Amino acid sequence: MKKYIYLLFILVWGVASCKSGPKTVSADTEQAATSVAEQPQDPTPEAQNNPPVKEEQPQTQTAQTGTFVLSGTIADASANQPVQILQLPYSSSKTQLMGQGTTTGTGQFKIAMNNPGKGVYSLKLGQQQLIFLLDGAEKSVNLDIPKGGFKSLDVQVKGADQNLRYYKIMKAATTGKLKPDALIKTLKAEKEPLLASLVALQVLKDPSFAEVHRMVQKKLAQDPAVNRKIYTDPYDKYVSSMEMQARKSVIKVGMKAPDLAYKNPEGKIMKLSDLRGKLVLLDFWASWCSPCRRANPEVVQIYKKYKDKGFTVFSVSLDGDRRGSTDPKVTQMHRDRWVKAIRQDGLIWPNHVSDLKSWNSEAAAKYGVTSIPATFLIGRDGKVVAINPRNNLEATVKANL
Repeated sequence: MKKYIYLLFILVWGVASCKSGPKTVSADTEQAATSVAEQPQDPTPEAQNNPPVKEEQPQTQTAQTGTFVLSGTIADASANQPVQILQLPYSSSKTQLMGQGTTTGTGQFKIAMNNPGKGVYSLKLGQQQLIFLLDGAEKSVNLDIPKGGFKSLDVQVKGADQNLRYYKIMKAATTGKLKPDALIKTLKAEKEPLLASLVALQVLKDPSFAEVHRMVQKKLAQDPAVNRKIYTDPYDKYVSSMEMQARKSVIKVGMKAPDLAYKNPEGKIMKLSDLRGKLVLLDFWASWCSPCRRANPEVVQIYKKYKDKGFTVFSVSLDGDRRGSTDPKVTQMHRDRWVKAIRQDGLIWPNHVSDLKSWNSEAAAKYGVTSIPATFLIGRDGKVVAINPRNNLEATVKANL
């Protein structure tokens, strides 16, 4: 998949990935930019970083006029801090700035604007953003956000009750309290399809969940209040791409993990099968992949916490020259970048391998990896127990130790 359905996660959840050039990626679609996984179109690996998110400038919307009012209190805010309301589409690389204001000395804010309509929105304070939904009928909504509330989602909402369900589901899903089977039942029972689509996009990113996405998409298409161009049609394309990926999927939960045997930075062969008896996170990454580097601190923290209980990490780097150069100087340059990133990010586990072939990596081909970071949790018996458990990694590790 390329650029559909990724903007929400660049903006709020930081869930992103780098992709290979000519291949298709498992969780996006084929053209514009939106909200699920960050997959820039530039095929050059060194350029596979976050694309800039453009924001349209406000027209004449101010905090004094309009027919809809968003107000509340932000405990983390200081006096006179700018606050913005953005519309987050599923269909475009641009967010729409709907209104803006400033906070008082006690963190209060009030923004009036033309009725924004049914959709997915974000309240932005500096680098912090909180997603919320509107059904288009509201005249006023109040959001009270305590300290740390942007991250914890412990938000008090008045006037848009669907957000209480949304925050409850997201907190349970991302902490591992709501397992995939239970989450699927919850989404099937959810009466608001826009809410269900938003949760599914943020949590159920593996192609194995394509059927669930299609069910949600059909319900969304039946809601005349949802803007088809911004939400329904892009989601349909995303689901179609996910269905295609599901049919092509190389690795499935329950299958025996293919063995890998490649050199570490010192030239020693390390085999994945040598870790049998441990719970192993097989992690595909690269020094040039900024989403991978941002994900590393959490992996390090989990490794330190559970390594004495039988958990470890087997890292496969996709560093190397993407053009296939075998020049020893070029190879050494990429090896140095790989080793430097291991040191800088504190990746203290001993299992680091690479064939230094970038997207021509044999290991990546064996696991069907076309975007990174890509992770596979392998049980003590050598079978795959989870694919890309990125939103609830620690909970998944604990559940399988």
